[in-house]
Amino acid sequence: MSHRFKLFDKHTVPSVEAQTNQDFLWMVLFDETTSTRWRERVADYNCQPIYVTDYLRDLQFIIQGGPTPWTVTTRLDNDDAIHPEFIATIQAAAKPTTEFLNIPNGWYGSKPHHHRANPFMSFVERTELARTIYFTAHGIAMAEHAPIRQISNKRLWTQIIHERNYRNV
Repeated sequence: MSHRFKLFDKHTVPSVEAQTNQDFLWMVLFDETTSTRWRERVADYNCQPIYVTDYLRDLQFIIQGGPTPWTVTTRLDNDDAIHPEFIATIQAAAKPTTEFLNIPNGWYGSKPHHHRANPFMSFVERTELARTIYFTAHGIAMAEHAPIRQISNKRLWTQIIHERNYRNV
């Protein structure tokens, strides 16, 4: 957890806090057995921590009870960072139709990267039937479930390369 929080504090948190559009709820998933030490630390973040036993089932349950007819969920890991315009770009593109939204251009470490179905995908769906972005593995296989729409040519995401994920490059 120390390694994960170090990356989270250095990259993910500042990138989410820097969003030009702050009209979103940032839910961060943790295992229900997360210790008090880490739970207390999360209290300092501007997010809603969710402690789960089955992350997909529990997250779906929470979202399905939401107040809006449509929901957008986005995949973001503890070692990722997003450009300040990322959320604004997603929200501007979202419309009431079930589809994946993809920003194909970003960075893998310091290298520019293009990926037609990358780990930063968003999923637009009816709230009452929410499966969330996590119901399927990211990648081209997502197209089997809903269309993937490319929404921006800007480089709006970064996957941080570190000693525990160097094979992602």
